Amino acid sequence: TQSTGSVSSTALYPNKTVTLVANTLHDVAEKLNRAIKETEKYYSSSSEKNLPQSNLISPRNMHSQDIAIGTLPKDSTKPESVNTTPIRQRVDLKEKLLELIKAEQYEKAFTKALEAQDLDQLAWLCSRVDREIFSRPTIPLSQCVLLSIVQQLSCDLVKGTRPKLDWIQDCVLMLDPNDPSISEYYTQTLQQVLDTLSELTPQFAKSGSSSVPSLRALIHVLNLKLKHK
Repeated sequence: TQSTGSVSSTALYPNKTVTLVANTLHDVAEKLNRAIKETEKYYSSSSEKNLPQSNLISPRNMHSQDIAIGTLPKDSTKPESVNTTPIRQRVDLKEKLLELIKAEQYEKAFTKALEAQDLDQLAWLCSRVDREIFSRPTIPLSQCVLLSIVQQLSCDLVKGTRPKLDWIQDCVLMLDPNDPSISEYYTQTLQQVLDTLSELTPQFAKSGSSSVPSLRALIHVLNLKLKHK
């Protein structure tokens, strides 16, 4: 007896169904590959446009009469060794930093982190210190330390963007351009950071980053500080 029910096209043409599925998977794979390439291109360009790590400044640099803004003494850590401190040494430093912040010796803690020229350690230290220190009647950080934090954190804004922007802005607001300990470095350092942020903002905006408002707010603050020096 011949069935009167309808027969689906997939039952009649199983090979056609397999072909459609294969084409769909191929399209999805192509889209994923394009997305991955765009992401890699974004992070690569962002890292390249950040301040070079060989130009890190620290309180010790600023106290040296032989150093110019944006350079390091000849015996300083080479750029390729930044963030590659031996594990044991990094653990020891982290333990020491914890002791110092527990004792509220913030100046010593940040000076040690800045002199190590290890951006991951510096970012970690910032995450362990409550930003309420900036609302105290007397800020427990010197002008040299504040400016060094601004410059070093600005070297890598691709990772941990939002917390770094918050710290940079807090430090920038506390800077005194007339302080003799930083007056020589103030304008050029802030201009460097401003240029970096201005280049990164369109890239972050294109990727839909939630950090864009913070970037723009910091750019506004930097412009005001440079204008009213």
